[in-house]
Amino acid sequence: MELTHYEAAERYLNAVMNGKTSIPLKSWKAERDKLNGGKKELTRQYYALKDEVKEVEQIRRNVYRILREENGIEQPIREYEFDR
Repeated sequence: MELTHYEAAERYLNAVMNGKTSIPLKSWKAERDKLNGGKKELTRQYYALKDEVKEVEQIRRNVYRILREENGIEQPIREYEFDR
């Protein structure tokens, strides 16, 4: 299993290196920093959207609760009209 992982890593590095002998640490670190910055921004957006969804769900529940209460009040009137 370890040999298979080693060979896969070797194939990957050979493909990425394009014949170079040294590992391009500077460009990899720059890419890592760029990706980490993007991750932080996406995480911030996620939490903002999560809070917004929570507020919308609360509004939706309140609207349904109000509609149920209104229907509960109107329900006996409708029954009375049907009984005539």
